[in-house]
Amino acid sequence: MIANVHARRASIVRRWHASHGARHRRWWLDELAQLFPPFVRRWFSSDIEWHVIAFVGGQWQWRSPRATTPAACWSDADAETVQRDAIGKALDSLSYDTSRVVLLVPDEWVLCRRITFPLAAREALIQVASYEVDRQTPFCVADVYHALGAVTPAANRGQLSAELVVVPRSILDPLLARLRELGVVLDAIDVREGDGRKGLNLLPAADVPRRTNRRARLNLILFASAVLLCTFSMLQWMHNREVALRVMKDEVARMQSEAKAVAALRQELQDHAGATGFLAERKRSCVSTLSILQELSTRLPQNAWLERLNIDHAGQVGMQGQGTQATLLLDALKGAAWLVEPAFQGSIQKDAVTGKERFYMVAQLRKPNDTKPKATPAAAGSAP
Repeated sequence: MIANVHARRASIVRRWHASHGARHRRWWLDELAQLFPPFVRRWFSSDIEWHVIAFVGGQWQWRSPRATTPAACWSDADAETVQRDAIGKALDSLSYDTSRVVLLVPDEWVLCRRITFPLAAREALIQVASYEVDRQTPFCVADVYHALGAVTPAANRGQLSAELVVVPRSILDPLLARLRELGVVLDAIDVREGDGRKGLNLLPAADVPRRTNRRARLNLILFASAVLLCTFSMLQWMHNREVALRVMKDEVARMQSEAKAVAALRQELQDHAGATGFLAERKRSCVSTLSILQELSTRLPQNAWLERLNIDHAGQVGMQGQGTQATLLLDALKGAAWLVEPAFQGSIQKDAVTGKERFYMVAQLRKPNDTKPKATPAAAGSAP
């Protein structure tokens, strides 16, 4: 079960690295890295540096990436202290986060076979390849380290082709044990191909050391922090906008209330102005009581007087009084400046006490704009 999981994960990783998305991501990261100084790029870079241990010219050599000369050399015939000093010097230059160690197996130890698989076995090639070791090689699967090379479509449609690489455990196990004694922890076992390597890993998935890339973890934490800060900044910006919007709404509400108060004051002012205008117009259109009294005092004869004077809102004047000859009052009021249409209302009766004629007359007030020039009264005098 564990082998199937590792095989599936390795298949997914291979597909991803061969996809256009991975190439585009690498190109974008390379272009982005050019914007930073070299020391910053080295610090934040998460590229893995593979240090190679290979058997060259009768001795083992430790080669670091981008180095023209070996970082360490030793032979199996050297004393153990010499080997430890050489390997320890090489190990001191390793970075725990990005350094990995691969052992290149000599060609004479390797057996390669080209085999084909059905297309249906794409998801479990490693497991299927382990069954092919017994048929394609003279070894049992338990006696070898094996791995598959690059998988390509076979000439026959519906099949896949891959190179099966096998190294006997009897040869490789003593070397691995020796390297472990010298303090070397291998991350991969590969096969030389020209001046480079095939890109395989003959180590079983259970034997591959699990390393934590602290630099990549730091980069991930920094990226997550940047995302959180951006999110917080956006939320803070939205909060500030909401606060500003609330302040603006409150200001608009305050201005609206002030506008309503101003409108109410304006309406009240208009009402007062209308009432004042109405009163002024009423005052202009009405005759003062003093003018009426002066008119009556001037026109009534001396032998007549008024007991009661009533002026209503319609402009009708009612006069009750006594006189020697009441019928002559109509002639006295004709041509008055403020009174028009004088007439008696009811009958003229003689008062038993004074012996005078009691009368009740009505007249209509003339509007100021319709006032005629005051005529000379027929008789003048004040009432007794």
